[in-house]
Amino acid sequence: MVQIASDDLDPVVLIGEHLAACRILLVEDDPDQRHLYRLLLTQANYKVIDVPDGEQALLSLESDDEGYGLLLVDLGLPGMRGDVLISSVKAQKRPIKTILMSSHPELRKVAQYCGADASFFKLNITQLSPLVKKLLIEKALVDRMVSGEN
Repeated sequence: MVQIASDDLDPVVLIGEHLAACRILLVEDDPDQRHLYRLLLTQANYKVIDVPDGEQALLSLESDDEGYGLLLVDLGLPGMRGDVLISSVKAQKRPIKTILMSSHPELRKVAQYCGADASFFKLNITQLSPLVKKLLIEKALVDRMVSGEN
């Protein structure tokens, strides 16, 4: 069993260590919203790669050598819907956190059904950065435990 000192659980330390290596894949078909989310996340010091649909997201995931820490996906994408994309990624057992976003009233149910780690209601824009940070902290902790770091 891996033992982690309480100092190692400091979110600032964890996120600081993993932030440089962490990248976010943003999947949003609306160019204005894609620009807004990219701007919010880059201002919070996240590295953001954005694509307009699920097919391009899968291609980006397949061709990527560095790995993404988080997949932020709009539900109402053209072609492959966001929930289908997240289900596909989860079925591949990728070590990536996922957020399904929409203004759809049943968003939480859809996110739970497809296996998303979290849902983001688009009208609550101020909640995006804290939600991303929370999931990346969780990922950093899991990555440390899996790698056996103390």
